[in-house]
Amino acid sequence: MSSENVNKLISELRENGLKIKLIGRSDTYLLLKTSHLHLEKVKKHLLLKSPSETLRILCVSGTIKTLREKYPSLPLWKRKI
Repeated sequence: MSSENVNKLISELRENGLKIKLIGRSDTYLLLKTSHLHLEKVKKHLLLKSPSETLRILCVSGTIKTLREKYPSLPLWKRKI
């Protein structure tokens, strides 16, 4: 997924009133962070938007510390979220 498509997807989510941040990315996945209140809405939107997408999109809630514990193999960006 190109940077342009990723930015467009995140913009659409934000336009729908959802708070979301891109916290990790590679050729095969996107890691998006949102609050637990918005998690299900974001997942639904992503399924409608790209059900056949080969890119793996993980949408999670939590702090960087808990995300590192939950997904130790993901290279999370080292910036404050």
